[in-house]
Amino acid sequence: MKRVDGKLRRSLYALAIASAFAAGPAMSQEGGAEPSSGGGDFGGGGDGGGGGGFFSDMGFAFSGFVRFDSAFHTDSDENPNNQRTNPFNGKTTGRSAFPANGTGALNTLPGVGATLGVPLVGQALQNAVNNLITAAPGVPSTATRNTPRGHNDWNLNQLRGKFDLGVTFSSNVQMYSSIRTIYDFGNYDEFKRSDTLDYAGNPSNPDGFNQRKVRYFEYDDYKDGGKSCLNYLEICGDNYMADFTSLYLDITAGPVLIRAGQQQIAWGQALFFRIFDVPNGLDLRRHLILDDALEEYADERVAAPGVRVTWQATDQWEADAYAQMFTPTIYPTPNTPYNVIPSQFSVHETWSDEHRGEDFNYGLRLRGNFGNWGLQFIATQRYNHEGTFRWVESGVVRDLPGLPGTGSIMAGTPLEADPTGVWSANEWFTYAGQVRLDGVEGLNTLVREFQPFTGLLTGSEVGDNITAAARELDLFFGVGGGLAALNTNGGGLRGHIIHEYHKEEIYGAGASYVVEAEPGSLLDQLIINVETSYIPERKFTEKSLSRNFIESDESVTDLVMEKYHRWFDDFPATYMVFQAIHKSDSNLFGQHLGCQGGTGGDPGTEAAATNRKTKQCTDEKKGGSTDVVLAFLQPFPNYIYRLSGAALLDVDGGLLVQGGFRWSPGNNMTFDFIYNYIDGDLYGDPNSNALQNIGWADEFVIRAAYQF
Repeated sequence: MKRVDGKLRRSLYALAIASAFAAGPAMSQEGGAEPSSGGGDFGGGGDGGGGGGFFSDMGFAFSGFVRFDSAFHTDSDENPNNQRTNPFNGKTTGRSAFPANGTGALNTLPGVGATLGVPLVGQALQNAVNNLITAAPGVPSTATRNTPRGHNDWNLNQLRGKFDLGVTFSSNVQMYSSIRTIYDFGNYDEFKRSDTLDYAGNPSNPDGFNQRKVRYFEYDDYKDGGKSCLNYLEICGDNYMADFTSLYLDITAGPVLIRAGQQQIAWGQALFFRIFDVPNGLDLRRHLILDDALEEYADERVAAPGVRVTWQATDQWEADAYAQMFTPTIYPTPNTPYNVIPSQFSVHETWSDEHRGEDFNYGLRLRGNFGNWGLQFIATQRYNHEGTFRWVESGVVRDLPGLPGTGSIMAGTPLEADPTGVWSANEWFTYAGQVRLDGVEGLNTLVREFQPFTGLLTGSEVGDNITAAARELDLFFGVGGGLAALNTNGGGLRGHIIHEYHKEEIYGAGASYVVEAEPGSLLDQLIINVETSYIPERKFTEKSLSRNFIESDESVTDLVMEKYHRWFDDFPATYMVFQAIHKSDSNLFGQHLGCQGGTGGDPGTEAAATNRKTKQCTDEKKGGSTDVVLAFLQPFPNYIYRLSGAALLDVDGGLLVQGGFRWSPGNNMTFDFIYNYIDGDLYGDPNSNALQNIGWADEFVIRAAYQF
């Protein structure tokens, strides 16, 4: 079955919710323990369990919370990936001077016109542009992106609920379900289609992928034109979602535990890092990676239907195997506060049409404990959750303004004429550097891989000549606003990319050791853990968005040292952790290191391309990437207060610091105060560290929760 039937999905939700609330008034409120810990204190026994037999031990446990999450934006910088907070909005940026001898100077593909037999519309475009250039040779134009500039005081305002129900049928059979509900109030400086106007003053009309209305949880199904919820057992809308993070049955038979149903599989517990935590992707739509770091991705890890079998083979060895439906990492949607994909590009998502309900991930883990020593080994075959991106045909039949008939040509290219796209070479190179792509090679690939259509639009490769690339790009973006816009204030071409997923194998090994020293000393009971993994022929997005992906063998190694230490007799022990990770081929967020350090022109610069401070990305960064983490957790006496902190350093010049304070005044209430500070330009080239991608996300977070 390719998709979960809508009626069936709604029926499952109704059944689970009805069961939870029907049982709720009489259920135990001991708080969230899964049934494997023994269930609740309601039911059971020979008198209340229905007369003995299979249901003689039946019991229930119900718990959950209602919480409001709010994040106040404290940085003067806005998220550059959204339409209203694009730094080029309202700023006049110079476009390159047109070559004095017309578009022929851009055409380095010899004989394109003769070879392809340029049709009337292609020749008309070339003639029209050449006539304009002849009338004003070498005259530069300007571009002022006309979307109103936005400002957000808030990054997050969400009302959340979580409802956990455990049912113990017998000592060997238990069921657990957990429903998460979220409503986002959407009180941000949202983008509206009428914000951006084309050269004729009409509202933008971009095609696909949430570009017409802001949707916080729902995705456009680009292929079928419908809407999609990317998680299994999820219902969602523009501002709300509800999903089962767990809905499974546990069956115990001696040393074997079988868990079947919707579940998360957490093989790793590292902060920020994921070495062995490979079974599930992350759902980043709610709060990116900026939740409490000590929660170890508990809210982000994606659940999926599957079967997991754990076998305690001997006193020392445990085997853990799973088979689970593949579900990808889910990125924030366009024009939402934590969006990380520039909204000048439409993403064609392939998961729903090509993988959902059809592809599975598999894995095996062996763990052994030998006194102070521990060993573990993993082997998995999975689809990479992050996937890759490349150029794709837009399929949008829309004429270039003033050139009827060009729509059929444009549909065969990754370009769509719309003012929500890119307006200038400055903007193009700036965003290429930001997302670790090569602006010049990106143009060459776009031209080369989509012939004959790009050739009919006067497109040609420019080698490594950045000046020629800027001229050609500015010509394209000007034509996107209509021929009259070439020497006036108009333009815009939207790019189209496709998100694809690839099979890979991961092999890993780890060892741990518990130090025994003088009782109470700093080294006593220190846990040292080393993990390493190897992924042969891993596929990465190519720096030019080519369909010929980068394929390389990647190794990842981390060191984790953690312990509880009591510094004061009157205070509970402090949890402390040190982590370091080294990746041979990618950064913390999985971006390949083949394109670091690219930059673009500043908004508002009217200089010609030859005077811009524009550079291309360097060759592949040698030596891989390294990140270091320090964190602590300190409860106060009586556990009314709690301090926490975590710092993540990208050694190439990025820093994330998180400080947290929890107040538990009683009556099942808790208040969390968290500050996230991110500096993506601590030292060195800011385009060479992973944290530069989210350097705009400084914020003060308040979470108020009632637990039951």
